[in-house]
Amino acid sequence: MKKILLFGLVTLMGIAVNAQDYKSIKNLISLRQMQKARVDVDKQMNNSVFTSKPEAYMLKAVIYATLSMEEATKNTPAGDRLADEGDAAFKKFKGMDAAMNLLSDPVYQNGPINLYSYYYASGYNDYSVKKWEPAYAKLIKAVAYSDLLIEMKLLTAAIDTNVLI
Repeated sequence: MKKILLFGLVTLMGIAVNAQDYKSIKNLISLRQMQKARVDVDKQMNNSVFTSKPEAYMLKAVIYATLSMEEATKNTPAGDRLADEGDAAFKKFKGMDAAMNLLSDPVYQNGPINLYSYYYASGYNDYSVKKWEPAYAKLIKAVAYSDLLIEMKLLTAAIDTNVLI
């Protein structure tokens, strides 16, 4: 009986610590401390308990997408790498949670929005300097994210607000 009780206690402690990891990284995102959030999420990505839930990949997607849109990395090879890692994390998230319920949370909505923005702006810049193949690849991703944003109704509030103005 003591062994079962001890096992249950250890399991509950593990779950509580794991849930706190998600919450602490999400709080860093809310506070716009992306570099610190990146360090924390990268540390946790080696933890199989952390990566067993789709929220881990959503956190990574949001962080990397936001970092790709910063002025220092926008339209640079570093920005491309950040966006591509964010895109890979978002695809992994979609594979784990087809309903994408986490997108109802405003903190997580910025992930696909920033990925769309990055791929559109970067694709347009490549197109402007006649880098056809990279521009095409980025704009295809931008269209896919645009379709997702419309389907999930993440942009309708902004569109409706602009119509009223």
